[in-house]
This record gives sequence, structure tokens and C-alpha cells, in this order.
Amino acid sequence: MSWQAYVDNQICAQVCCKVAAIAGLNDGAIWAKYEKDPSVTVTQQELKTIADTMRTNPGAFNEHGVHLGFQ
Repeated sequence: MSWQAYVDNQICAQVCCKVAAIAGLNDGAIWAKYEKDPSVTVTQQELKTIADTMRTNPGAFNEHGVHLGFQ
């Protein structure tokens, strides 16, 4: 099963989601994604920032949340 099939069939088909993504932990490279609203796009830089924060300061998510698609 490809990562895209996993996102489509195992994540988005099971729960209501606006955005879903699987990305590389080191570089944020997008392996698969789903964007319900075409005006909300997930960027590699956003995913890299999330991955970097997960490694260095995961507590920051409690203070600032997770932002995707510039939202």
C-alpha cells in the first residue's frame, strides 16, 4: 500500500479531516497528503517546522498549537 492510499483509505475514509499529511521527519518532504479545501495547502516548510519542533521542543505545541495551510 502506498502512503497516499493509506492517507486516503485509512485516515480520511475513517474520520472527517480537512488536512492530512505524511512527511519525512528530517526534511518535511511530503510523501502523501489530503487537502479538502484547495485554498488550504500544506507546504514542505510547514511540515519541516513541525518535525523540527517535535524533535527539539515538543512542548511548544501546547503553547502555540500546530499550524498547517497558513492557518
